[in-house]
Amino acid sequence: LRGGGTLSLTKGFKACKKINKCYNGDMKHHCYKKQGFTLAEVLITLGIIGVVAALIYPVVISKMDEREMIVHWKKMYSVISQAFNETLAEGISPCKDGAIFNGGRKDRIGMCRNNTLATDFMDEFSKKLNAKIVFDSVNKRCGTKENKSYYCGGGSPIHTLKDNGSVSAYNYGLRTLELNTGEQVMLGQSHGGPFITVDLDGYTNGKNMLGKDVFVMKVYYNTLRAMGAEGTFNEANNGNVCKCGKDYGLASGPYYAGGDGIGEVASGVCCSAYYLSK
Repeated sequence: LRGGGTLSLTKGFKACKKINKCYNGDMKHHCYKKQGFTLAEVLITLGIIGVVAALIYPVVISKMDEREMIVHWKKMYSVISQAFNETLAEGISPCKDGAIFNGGRKDRIGMCRNNTLATDFMDEFSKKLNAKIVFDSVNKRCGTKENKSYYCGGGSPIHTLKDNGSVSAYNYGLRTLELNTGEQVMLGQSHGGPFITVDLDGYTNGKNMLGKDVFVMKVYYNTLRAMGAEGTFNEANNGNVCKCGKDYGLASGPYYAGGDGIGEVASGVCCSAYYLSK
Protein backbone atom coordinates (compact mmCIF):
# COMPACT_ATOMS: atom_id res chain seq x y z
CA LEU A 1 0.00 0.00 0.00
CA ARG A 2 1.03 3.64 -0.45
CA GLY A 3 3.32 4.77 2.33
CA GLY A 4 4.21 1.25 3.26
CA GLY A 5 2.48 -1.10 5.59
CA THR A 6 0.20 -4.01 4.96
CA LEU A 7 -3.55 -4.53 4.85
CA SER A 8 -5.05 -7.26 6.95
CA LEU A 9 -8.26 -8.47 5.26
CA THR A 10 -9.07 -10.66 8.20
CA LYS A 11 -8.81 -7.78 10.59
CA GLY A 12 -11.01 -5.60 8.40
CA PHE A 13 -13.79 -8.16 8.18
CA LYS A 14 -13.64 -8.87 11.89
CA ALA A 15 -14.06 -5.19 12.63
CA CYS A 16 -16.92 -4.96 10.13
CA LYS A 17 -18.78 -7.87 11.71
CA LYS A 18 -18.20 -6.44 15.14
CA ILE A 19 -19.75 -3.06 14.44
CA ASN A 20 -22.34 -4.44 11.96
CA LYS A 21 -21.90 -1.40 9.75
CA CYS A 22 -21.05 -1.42 6.04
CA TYR A 23 -20.37 1.27 3.41
CA ASN A 24 -20.75 1.16 -0.36
CA GLY A 25 -17.39 1.37 -2.12
CA ASP A 26 -15.57 -0.03 0.86
CA MET A 27 -14.41 -3.62 1.08
CA LYS A 28 -16.22 -3.67 4.37
CA HIS A 29 -19.50 -4.03 2.48
CA HIS A 30 -18.76 -7.74 2.34
CA CYS A 31 -19.72 -8.08 5.92
CA TYR A 32 -23.21 -9.27 6.88
CA LYS A 33 -25.48 -9.86 9.77
CA LYS A 34 -27.24 -13.24 9.72
CA GLN A 35 -30.94 -13.01 10.69
CA GLY A 36 -33.77 -15.63 10.98
CA PHE A 37 -37.57 -15.37 10.72
CA THR A 38 -39.51 -14.01 13.60
CA LEU A 39 -42.22 -16.10 15.25
CA ALA A 40 -44.87 -13.78 13.80
CA GLU A 41 -43.56 -14.26 10.27
CA VAL A 42 -43.56 -18.04 10.66
CA LEU A 43 -47.12 -18.06 12.00
CA ILE A 44 -48.37 -15.82 9.18
CA THR A 45 -46.74 -18.07 6.57
CA LEU A 46 -48.24 -21.19 8.11
CA GLY A 47 -51.63 -19.50 8.20
CA ILE A 48 -51.48 -18.67 4.50
CA ILE A 49 -50.45 -22.24 3.67
CA GLY A 50 -53.35 -23.55 5.76
CA VAL A 51 -55.90 -21.34 3.98
CA VAL A 52 -54.64 -22.35 0.53
CA ALA A 53 -54.64 -26.04 1.52
CA ALA A 54 -58.22 -25.75 2.84
CA LEU A 55 -59.33 -24.33 -0.52
CA ILE A 56 -57.49 -26.85 -2.68
CA TYR A 57 -58.00 -30.03 -0.64
CA PRO A 58 -61.72 -30.60 -1.44
CA VAL A 59 -61.06 -30.08 -5.15
CA VAL A 60 -58.17 -32.54 -5.14
CA ILE A 61 -60.19 -35.15 -3.23
CA SER A 62 -63.15 -34.68 -5.59
CA LYS A 63 -60.93 -35.22 -8.62
CA MET A 64 -59.40 -38.33 -7.04
CA ASP A 65 -62.86 -39.72 -6.25
CA GLU A 66 -64.03 -39.04 -9.80
CA ARG A 67 -60.99 -40.76 -11.28
CA GLU A 68 -61.52 -43.78 -9.02
CA MET A 69 -65.19 -43.88 -10.02
CA ILE A 70 -64.35 -43.79 -13.74
CA VAL A 71 -61.89 -46.68 -13.38
CA HIS A 72 -64.49 -48.69 -11.42
CA TRP A 73 -67.23 -48.01 -13.96
CA LYS A 74 -65.00 -49.02 -16.89
CA LYS A 75 -64.14 -52.26 -15.11
CA MET A 76 -67.81 -53.07 -14.44
CA TYR A 77 -68.77 -52.25 -18.02
CA SER A 78 -66.17 -54.77 -19.16
CA VAL A 79 -67.35 -57.43 -16.67
CA ILE A 80 -71.03 -57.01 -17.56
CA SER A 81 -70.33 -56.93 -21.30
CA GLN A 82 -68.35 -60.16 -21.04
CA ALA A 83 -71.18 -61.92 -19.17
CA PHE A 84 -73.67 -60.57 -21.73
CA ASN A 85 -71.63 -61.81 -24.69
CA GLU A 86 -71.03 -65.21 -23.08
CA THR A 87 -74.78 -65.60 -22.59
CA LEU A 88 -75.37 -64.70 -26.25
CA ALA A 89 -72.77 -67.31 -27.20
CA GLU A 90 -74.97 -69.92 -25.52
CA GLY A 91 -77.61 -69.12 -28.12
CA ILE A 92 -79.89 -67.33 -25.65
CA SER A 93 -81.55 -64.12 -26.82
CA PRO A 94 -81.99 -61.25 -24.35
CA CYS A 95 -85.28 -60.33 -26.03
CA LYS A 96 -88.44 -62.03 -24.85
CA ASP A 97 -89.77 -64.29 -27.63
CA GLY A 98 -86.80 -63.11 -29.71
CA ALA A 99 -88.82 -60.11 -30.94
CA ILE A 100 -86.74 -57.13 -32.10
CA PHE A 101 -87.18 -53.88 -34.03
CA ASN A 102 -85.69 -54.13 -37.53
CA GLY A 103 -86.48 -50.63 -38.71
CA GLY A 104 -87.92 -47.27 -37.80
CA ARG A 105 -86.13 -44.75 -35.61
CA LYS A 106 -82.37 -45.08 -35.22
CA ASP A 107 -82.68 -45.37 -31.44
CA ARG A 108 -84.97 -48.41 -31.83
CA ILE A 109 -83.14 -50.53 -34.40
CA GLY A 110 -82.00 -53.77 -32.80
CA MET A 111 -83.95 -53.22 -29.57
CA CYS A 112 -86.20 -55.80 -27.96
CA ARG A 113 -89.67 -55.12 -29.33
CA ASN A 114 -91.50 -55.57 -26.00
CA ASN A 115 -88.90 -53.58 -23.98
CA THR A 116 -88.28 -56.47 -21.60
CA LEU A 117 -85.76 -59.25 -21.02
CA ALA A 118 -86.29 -62.98 -21.45
CA THR A 119 -86.30 -64.97 -18.20
CA ASP A 120 -83.90 -67.63 -19.50
CA PHE A 121 -81.48 -64.90 -20.51
CA MET A 122 -81.61 -63.32 -17.04
CA ASP A 123 -81.01 -66.72 -15.45
CA GLU A 124 -77.94 -67.51 -17.53
CA PHE A 125 -76.61 -63.93 -17.31
CA SER A 126 -76.83 -64.13 -13.50
CA LYS A 127 -74.78 -67.33 -13.55
CA LYS A 128 -72.14 -65.83 -15.83
CA LEU A 129 -71.72 -62.96 -13.37
CA ASN A 130 -71.55 -65.43 -10.48
CA ALA A 131 -73.99 -63.15 -8.70
CA LYS A 132 -76.62 -63.81 -6.06
CA ILE A 133 -80.20 -62.69 -6.63
CA VAL A 134 -81.38 -60.18 -4.02
CA PHE A 135 -84.63 -59.33 -5.79
CA ASP A 136 -86.72 -61.03 -8.46
CA SER A 137 -89.97 -59.57 -9.76
CA VAL A 138 -91.44 -62.89 -10.92
CA ASN A 139 -91.85 -64.35 -7.45
CA LYS A 140 -91.17 -61.10 -5.53
CA ARG A 141 -88.26 -62.85 -3.89
CA CYS A 142 -85.85 -60.90 -1.77
CA GLY A 143 -82.64 -62.38 -0.44
CA THR A 144 -81.70 -62.26 3.24
CA LYS A 145 -82.44 -59.16 5.30
CA GLU A 146 -78.79 -58.19 4.93
CA ASN A 147 -79.05 -58.18 1.13
CA LYS A 148 -80.83 -54.89 0.71
CA SER A 149 -81.65 -53.50 -2.72
CA TYR A 150 -83.81 -50.76 -4.19
CA TYR A 151 -86.78 -53.12 -3.79
CA CYS A 152 -85.78 -55.03 -0.66
CA GLY A 153 -85.65 -53.27 2.67
CA GLY A 154 -85.20 -49.97 0.97
CA GLY A 155 -87.46 -47.28 -0.33
CA SER A 156 -84.84 -44.83 -1.54
CA PRO A 157 -84.90 -44.60 -5.35
CA ILE A 158 -82.14 -43.99 -7.86
CA HIS A 159 -81.63 -40.25 -8.03
CA THR A 160 -81.04 -37.99 -11.00
CA LEU A 161 -78.30 -35.36 -11.18
CA LYS A 162 -80.80 -32.51 -11.49
CA ASP A 163 -82.36 -31.37 -8.21
CA ASN A 164 -81.75 -34.78 -6.59
CA GLY A 165 -84.86 -36.12 -8.36
CA SER A 166 -85.61 -39.79 -8.95
CA VAL A 167 -86.26 -42.11 -11.88
CA SER A 168 -89.11 -44.54 -12.41
CA ALA A 169 -88.55 -47.95 -10.78
CA TYR A 170 -89.61 -49.62 -14.03
CA ASN A 171 -86.12 -48.89 -15.32
CA TYR A 172 -84.50 -51.40 -12.96
CA GLY A 173 -87.37 -53.48 -11.54
CA LEU A 174 -87.04 -56.97 -13.06
CA ARG A 175 -84.16 -58.43 -11.08
CA THR A 176 -81.37 -57.24 -8.82
CA LEU A 177 -78.07 -59.11 -8.63
CA GLU A 178 -75.26 -58.59 -6.15
CA LEU A 179 -71.66 -59.41 -6.97
CA ASN A 180 -69.24 -60.74 -4.39
CA THR A 181 -67.33 -57.44 -4.70
CA GLY A 182 -70.40 -55.46 -3.54
CA GLU A 183 -71.74 -53.98 -6.77
CA GLN A 184 -75.44 -54.37 -7.59
CA VAL A 185 -76.54 -55.07 -11.16
CA MET A 186 -80.20 -54.40 -11.93
CA LEU A 187 -82.16 -55.64 -14.91
CA GLY A 188 -85.18 -53.63 -15.97
CA GLN A 189 -87.88 -53.12 -18.57
CA SER A 190 -88.96 -49.65 -19.55
CA HIS A 191 -89.79 -47.29 -22.39
CA GLY A 192 -86.86 -47.37 -24.78
CA GLY A 193 -85.36 -50.37 -22.98
CA PRO A 194 -84.65 -52.90 -21.64
CA PHE A 195 -81.75 -51.73 -19.51
CA ILE A 196 -78.99 -53.03 -17.28
CA THR A 197 -78.10 -50.69 -14.41
CA VAL A 198 -75.08 -50.97 -12.13
CA ASP A 199 -74.62 -49.36 -8.72
CA LEU A 200 -70.87 -49.35 -8.12
CA ASP A 201 -71.02 -49.33 -4.33
CA GLY A 202 -74.33 -51.08 -3.69
CA TYR A 203 -77.65 -49.85 -2.40
CA THR A 204 -76.57 -49.02 1.16
CA ASN A 205 -73.53 -46.93 0.19
CA GLY A 206 -72.79 -43.88 -1.91
CA LYS A 207 -75.09 -41.34 -3.48
CA ASN A 208 -77.30 -43.78 -5.44
CA MET A 209 -77.25 -41.22 -8.24
CA LEU A 210 -77.00 -41.40 -12.02
CA GLY A 211 -73.59 -40.21 -13.18
CA LYS A 212 -72.09 -40.49 -9.70
CA ASP A 213 -72.18 -44.14 -8.70
CA VAL A 214 -75.03 -45.47 -10.88
CA PHE A 215 -74.59 -46.14 -14.61
CA VAL A 216 -76.85 -47.55 -17.31
CA MET A 217 -76.51 -49.77 -20.38
CA LYS A 218 -79.17 -50.20 -23.03
CA VAL A 219 -79.81 -53.77 -24.19
CA TYR A 220 -80.00 -54.69 -27.87
CA TYR A 221 -80.53 -58.15 -29.32
CA ASN A 222 -76.80 -58.57 -29.97
CA THR A 223 -74.95 -55.97 -27.88
CA LEU A 224 -74.90 -53.52 -24.97
CA ARG A 225 -74.40 -49.77 -25.29
CA ALA A 226 -73.83 -47.29 -22.49
CA MET A 227 -76.62 -44.72 -22.31
CA GLY A 228 -75.52 -41.58 -24.09
CA ALA A 229 -73.83 -43.47 -26.91
CA GLU A 230 -75.09 -42.89 -30.43
CA GLY A 231 -78.45 -44.53 -30.99
CA THR A 232 -79.37 -44.91 -27.31
CA PHE A 233 -81.47 -41.73 -27.14
CA ASN A 234 -83.84 -39.78 -29.34
CA GLU A 235 -81.93 -36.94 -30.99
CA ALA A 236 -85.04 -34.90 -31.74
CA ASN A 237 -85.65 -34.28 -28.03
CA ASN A 238 -82.10 -34.43 -26.67
CA GLY A 239 -79.87 -33.00 -29.38
CA ASN A 240 -77.19 -34.76 -31.38
CA VAL A 241 -75.12 -35.24 -28.23
CA CYS A 242 -76.70 -36.45 -24.99
CA LYS A 243 -74.84 -34.41 -22.39
CA CYS A 244 -73.60 -35.34 -18.93
CA GLY A 245 -74.51 -32.71 -16.35
CA LYS A 246 -77.07 -31.57 -13.83
CA ASP A 247 -78.41 -28.97 -16.25
CA TYR A 248 -79.45 -31.56 -18.82
CA GLY A 249 -82.34 -34.03 -18.81
CA LEU A 250 -85.39 -34.45 -16.60
CA ALA A 251 -85.21 -34.33 -12.81
CA SER A 252 -88.04 -36.50 -11.49
CA GLY A 253 -90.12 -39.47 -12.58
CA PRO A 254 -88.50 -40.00 -15.98
CA TYR A 255 -87.64 -43.14 -17.86
CA TYR A 256 -83.97 -43.54 -18.68
CA ALA A 257 -84.58 -42.98 -22.40
CA GLY A 258 -87.57 -40.66 -21.99
CA GLY A 259 -91.29 -41.29 -22.23
CA ASP A 260 -92.12 -43.87 -24.93
CA GLY A 261 -88.37 -44.04 -25.47
CA ILE A 262 -88.41 -40.79 -27.44
CA GLY A 263 -88.72 -38.10 -24.76
CA GLU A 264 -86.14 -36.19 -22.78
CA VAL A 265 -83.79 -38.55 -20.94
CA ALA A 266 -83.21 -38.73 -17.20
CA SER A 267 -80.65 -36.23 -15.94
CA GLY A 268 -77.28 -37.93 -15.50
CA VAL A 269 -78.04 -41.09 -17.48
CA CYS A 270 -75.85 -40.04 -20.40
CA CYS A 271 -72.82 -39.77 -18.12
CA SER A 272 -72.59 -43.53 -18.62
CA ALA A 273 -71.14 -43.15 -22.13
CA TYR A 274 -69.36 -39.90 -21.33
CA TYR A 275 -67.15 -41.40 -18.63
CA LEU A 276 -66.30 -44.45 -20.73
CA SER A 277 -64.62 -42.03 -23.15
CA LYS A 278 -62.41 -40.54 -20.44
